[in-house]
Amino acid sequence: QGFLGIALLAKGLCNGIVALDRSEPALDALEMNLKENGMEDRAILLPSDLGVPAELHRIRDQLPEGDGVPGGLFTLPKPDLLIADPGRNGLPKAFRRFLYESQIPLV
Repeated sequence: QGFLGIALLAKGLCNGIVALDRSEPALDALEMNLKENGMEDRAILLPSDLGVPAELHRIRDQLPEGDGVPGGLFTLPKPDLLIADPGRNGLPKAFRRFLYESQIPLV
């Protein structure tokens, strides 16, 4: 779990990752892989169901607007890249809207 995120961290192509998944076992596996590679302090792992609009609003409210830096009310960094695994049923409409409204530069 987390192969792409760990590879980006290992190559120095990003400073940190934020992983969102509704599967606790998937997040546990990612946490274990991060620890095995000495990268656990460079990741934020959040259990979230990205198909639920209320969850997306909660996440969006934690992101800084524009080029703001985390701090104050913001607990998540402004993303430069988003990697999404759409699963069998594709990306939920609410999540596609979240991607558009978040203006993440690279998806």
